[in-house]
Amino acid sequence: MQNFCGLFRILHILSERLHALNDIIQAITRFVNYIHERPEEVLQRLGCAG
Repeated sequence: MQNFCGLFRILHILSERLHALNDIIQAITRFVNYIHERPEEVLQRLGCAG
């Protein structure tokens, strides 16, 4: 039974890590979409467009 509880704890920790990784992936996706939707604005903010 103790091994089962340890396994459950490990699975719970992995689940939390996957949720955090998913949040990071979603943030990167939103950032990339923003760049694709507004390339001129992004370039202007970077000082690359006049």
